[in-house]
Amino acid sequence: MQEKLKIKALLLLQRFMEWRSENLSDKQYLYLLSVVVGFISGIAAVILKNTVHLVELVLTNGISGVHDYLYFVYPVCGIVITVLIVQLYFKTPVGHGIPDALFAISKGNANLPKSATWSSIVTSAITVGLGGSVGLEGPAVATTSAIGSNLGQLLKLNYKTKVILIACASSATIASLFKAPVAAIVFSLEVIMIDLSAVSLVPLLLSAISANIVTRLFIGSSVLFHYNLPYEFEPIDTVFFVALGILCGLVSVYYTKIYFLLAKWMESIKKLYLRVLIGGASVGLLIYFLPPLYGEGYGFINALIAGKEGSIFKEITLYNAGESFWTVVFTFSAFIFLKAIASTLTIKSGGVGGIFAPSLFIGAATGAFFSHFVGALRLSEVHPSHFILVAMGGLMAGVLHAPLTGIFLIAEITGGYALFMPLMIASSLAFITV
Repeated sequence: MQEKLKIKALLLLQRFMEWRSENLSDKQYLYLLSVVVGFISGIAAVILKNTVHLVELVLTNGISGVHDYLYFVYPVCGIVITVLIVQLYFKTPVGHGIPDALFAISKGNANLPKSATWSSIVTSAITVGLGGSVGLEGPAVATTSAIGSNLGQLLKLNYKTKVILIACASSATIASLFKAPVAAIVFSLEVIMIDLSAVSLVPLLLSAISANIVTRLFIGSSVLFHYNLPYEFEPIDTVFFVALGILCGLVSVYYTKIYFLLAKWMESIKKLYLRVLIGGASVGLLIYFLPPLYGEGYGFINALIAGKEGSIFKEITLYNAGESFWTVVFTFSAFIFLKAIASTLTIKSGGVGGIFAPSLFIGAATGAFFSHFVGALRLSEVHPSHFILVAMGGLMAGVLHAPLTGIFLIAEITGGYALFMPLMIASSLAFITV
């Protein structure tokens, strides 16, 4: 039966290739494939995001938020289950995101294994859905990049075309997850580093549009970050955004150093079960005391942008100490330092996830930390949410080394480009500081 299906599939493929050679030019063919990759990537991203949100909603419904043992149990279980699946089924390391695609491109063939088309999406859904303190963007990009690569392999495309399809998949994924097609194109150009030309730009545009349409079709036009405060840049504010950019750079340096330090320590633990238990238990304890560290943390970010800090303090034990200036500053400092540790331990103990969302989380905490100092000293009338959003772009520039992506992503998802100049100042300085 399987042999017959394979023969039929090969015959259909052969007929398609014959039709294509007679009716489509190479350029038209590439445009068609970019749309196909965009739609598939959009569907994959929507499925991953909605699945994780559903699992998280079911598991956390009814949890008190303060000293609930489930906040310890869930992340440990998620990491253990992920490791078991990888060890018993895949039997090879599962990719976390962009590095795998870049490695395949650097090898000169742009070929990713078939298992990569779904291994990251399954394992990351378990890790993040059960509270692992990482993001879904990296695994989603890993999955769709593999889809683009395998489509290119199936159709026997050349190396350059496969690279473009990988970039199209990356662009489509970011466009789908954030509903930011312009930032998605910039991301592919900046991170995947393909040549900027009409040959590559049009396919990126088509894939981003396709993925964006899929997302809006399935989950509507709701935005990831809720922001509606007007802002008009004043030259006098430059000094504050310069200072914020430098601070973001320093925090980015900390994140990078703690990542490699903890990674080296975890890798020194040779026995896998010990690495899983030590790392998983550490992540569980951190989330037990600071529940906003659970999962991606976009609820935390939206609460800060909306000025609802009280809802965050109610989730943590420090709330009992009151909401004085120093308590608030200490709390945000804890989020900055401990989110970096939690995300690193989640990955290095065997969980699957990316650092895209943790970067935004730490950026939001950094912006809140900075805004409280500026507000206490009464130096500026800039709204805290503006500092928070700009700092998110700054951390993307510093941690991901993608300043243009940070600028366009935050500008686009906030519904306008009012913060464009502050984002440019802070992101460029964060990138330079690193």
